[in-house]
Formats: sequence, C-alpha cells, structure tokens
Amino acid sequence: MAWSAEPLASLKDAFLARVEGVVDSTNVEDFFSLLNAAFKKGARAIIVDLSELSYISSGGLSVLVDAFKKAVRAGGTLVIFGVNDLVKESFEAVSLEKMIPFASDLDEALDEAKGVLGVENG
Repeated sequence: MAWSAEPLASLKDAFLARVEGVVDSTNVEDFFSLLNAAFKKGARAIIVDLSELSYISSGGLSVLVDAFKKAVRAGGTLVIFGVNDLVKESFEAVSLEKMIPFASDLDEALDEAKGVLGVENG
C-alpha cells in the first residue's frame, strides 16, 4: 500500500492525498489517519486521487464524509477525482456525489479547491 498525503506547492493550505488498492475494515483506520495528518499539518483543502483505488467500504466512505465536513469547518473543501465506475457506484449508492465535489482530473480539482479557498485561478 503506497498511500500518501503531501502539501501542494501550487496551492497554499491544500494537500494531495493518493489512495490505491482497497479501503476496507482492515485499513480504514490508516485511511482516517492519513487524512487527519494532513489537517494537523494545516490543510484546509484536500484533493483525493482515487485513480488507483479498486474498492472502498462504507467505513471508507464515512472517513471521506468526516474529512469533507472537517475541511468545510476550516473554510475549505475536499475534492475527489480519478474515480473508476465501480468505486463511483459506491458513492452514488448513498448519494455522496451530491455532497462531496468530484472532478474529472487534478486540474479541475485544483480549480474547485481554489474557488472555495478564495484563490484566483490562472
């Protein structure tokens, strides 16, 4: 498992989290810790790359909802991109795509985060 959450040089107070493989009951606490560590380092916006994720459990979805709420309370957001069809079905089954912003790629996710953080694009 090669998960990471690193600050984005191009956007202050934003982190890029990359998650691969599966998020299930065996590692959901690690997933929570990954995102929480970004907040502890000053993140107000987290962009989550799920392009290498093949499965996410309901526990993993809960972690994303909690992280989204935490980001909003901090005046930021959480934006997801790179979701394959199978993983997207998990989000749609509980209507999370109506709560959490989704983007088609990193550039679109950055634009979404910049808009929320009040940073001019371009």
